[in-house]
Parts: sequence; C-alpha cells; structure tokens
Amino acid sequence: MGCPIALRRANSGDRERILEISSRASPRRDYISTAIDDWLAGKSGESVVALLNRRVVGFAHRMYLVPGYMWLEGIRVDPPYQRLGVAKAITRFFLDEASREKAHCVGLATETANLASLNLTLAHGFVEVAQFDWYGVQADRFAWEEDRNASDVVELPPEECLSYVLDSDFLAAAAGHLPHGWIFYPLDRATPRLLQGARDCIGIRRNGHLAGVLVGGPSQGGEVYSVDFADGDQEAVEILLRHVRFFLRMSRTVELMCPCTSPGDLPLMEALVSLGIGPRHGCESSVVLLELTL
Repeated sequence: MGCPIALRRANSGDRERILEISSRASPRRDYISTAIDDWLAGKSGESVVALLNRRVVGFAHRMYLVPGYMWLEGIRVDPPYQRLGVAKAITRFFLDEASREKAHCVGLATETANLASLNLTLAHGFVEVAQFDWYGVQADRFAWEEDRNASDVVELPPEECLSYVLDSDFLAAAAGHLPHGWIFYPLDRATPRLLQGARDCIGIRRNGHLAGVLVGGPSQGGEVYSVDFADGDQEAVEILLRHVRFFLRMSRTVELMCPCTSPGDLPLMEALVSLGIGPRHGCESSVVLLELTL
C-alpha cells in the first residue's frame, strides 16, 4: 500500500473496472453508468484513472463548461483504497492541468454529508459558493389528474428566456449558476448558448409580461429530465411544473436543484411543497457548489 499513486488517461479497457468502482463507491445508483461511454470517447473533456500496484483504484472526469471554467466531477475511489490519498492525487492532477491551461476558475459539487470530499476540496482552497436541495420523483408517482397541458404555457425564444433568468431571484440565490443535474453552469450574458439546444424554455404571460419561466432538458443519457430553472409567482411556477409533469408522466424521473434560501424566499420552494415533491431518494443532505479561483 506504500506504492506511489500513478495517473493516466482512461481508455475503453477501463470501462468495467470504472463501473465496478462506481457501484461500490456510491450508496445509490450512480450517474456514471450513463456518462461513462461519452467520457471514454473524449466527447466532453478528459477522464483519468488512478492506479496502485497497477490496479485501477479510482477515477474522475473534467471538462470546460465555458472557456476558462473547468468542472471536476465523478471522483470515485474503490472503498478498500480510500484514505490513501487517491482522491487527493486526482484533484491535484486536475488543478495542475487547470493552471497549465490558464483556466481562471475550477468548480465542483458534492453533498454536505460527504465530509471527506468537503474537507479535501476546502484543503485545496475551494470555497463554498452556494447550496442546493436536490428534489425529484419518479414520473409515474405524480401523474395526477390535476396535471394537464396548460393552454397558457408558451415556448420562449432563448434571448427572452435568458433575460428573465439573469434578472431572477433564483439565479441570484444560485450565485449566478444554472444547475443541470449535478453540473452547475456559470451563466451570464456572454453564455446564452446554455439556453439553446437540448433545453426547453417555456413560460406564462399575463398582461404582456412573463409571470413565470421554466428551463429544463434531458439529463443522464435521457433517463432523467432536469428542471434547471423555475421562477416567477408561485401559481405560475406550479402550472409550469404540472405542465412538464403532464408530458413526462410514466416516462422519466424528474429532478431539480433548488437553491437553499430562507423558508419561503423562492416561489419554487413553495410550489414544491404544494405539489408534494420531496428530496431525491429521501436525501436530507444539501448539495454544495464549490469553486477555486486561479
């Protein structure tokens, strides 16, 4: 166990071992299984594995969400090899890469209950930026009669949607980040493409003004629908959530990250309570967004 930790780029031959570690390191079904093929194909960044005595004992992935902003994710270590500095070696490797590539910021997310991960990132100089509660439910559990194709819901052009999101209380509480699953995109007027492509932008107009907006799209290989943003008055937010649920009933899991604020500060929180949507997997731990400015 005293051998040095070696790091190299992951390849297709590591796939089964990575999935084995994922299943052992995570207490619930891990999203790694839906992401691993894209990771190994290098479609969205770089994956590395850590080796002890030539055996793969850990792995992680990194990518750039926007130019200069590196995102670290999926750091997993096989339980028998934890507390041996594997995660530390992987983190240090990626931070060195970020410095060499002149990135200006590195971000990652973990749970408040994951003290080992929190202590590791804080020791490397990361600071907490925001906290989120993770909500979700299987679609077939909430296809209620009240859910419907709301006639007052309209599709919005990305430009109008972006303007609303940028001025919202939701984005302020999220420290300027747009969550999509467990990835938190820094959003500003220079990154409008984040509201284009696979994401849906819908809203409700009243008297010529937007009363509410919802942004969402498929995540985890399409197995999950991520509600990335929902804000406005409570009635509008509830209608938008019901509208989404109507079209997704019996088909997918719906998840969302709600910024942690004082009770009642965000209409989204009140809407979730009203609709009976609770923490994902009964999770009582919050999700912490951390960043390191380089």
